[in-house]
Amino acid sequence: DVAVLELDDADTLNAMSASLLAGLARRVREASASTARAVVLQASGPHFCTGGRYAGKPGAAPWWLKARGVYGPSVVLDAYRRLPLASTTVCHGTSVGGGFLLGIAADLRVSTVSARFRLGVSPHGLTPVLSATVILPEMIGGSLAVRLYVEDALLDAEAARGSGIVHRV
Repeated sequence: DVAVLELDDADTLNAMSASLLAGLARRVREASASTARAVVLQASGPHFCTGGRYAGKPGAAPWWLKARGVYGPSVVLDAYRRLPLASTTVCHGTSVGGGFLLGIAADLRVSTVSARFRLGVSPHGLTPVLSATVILPEMIGGSLAVRLYVEDALLDAEAARGSGIVHRV
């Protein structure tokens, strides 16, 4: 059995809204409690996940800074990373910020040829999000992790494969 999880809010480019994360958290719990032995995370629409959704009044704190309980991005990402199942993520289009980190949280990371990856936080004066300072250096080494942050580098699928961010294109 393989559990298939899908980010399905193509109208917002699968941005990390409260509703998208609540749905993903529910599906992660269901997969964990099921008879599945593996899980695949994929997304509908043109992009895998474009990161946090900054909706609201100018200057207002993003919703996830006020989030309590099980639906904050870091809680959902950690739950997916800790699933007791073999996990595969299939990325396509753009994966930015938290979407980038969600895309690389699986045991096996696959992308389409057109996939692009970016941390996308330094232009906004933000620090790396969702444990990126731990996850990325462990995965690709400190030097490349710093480069991705400082230069806000956009990696295409082949560069992501060459650096170990994805396993297969």
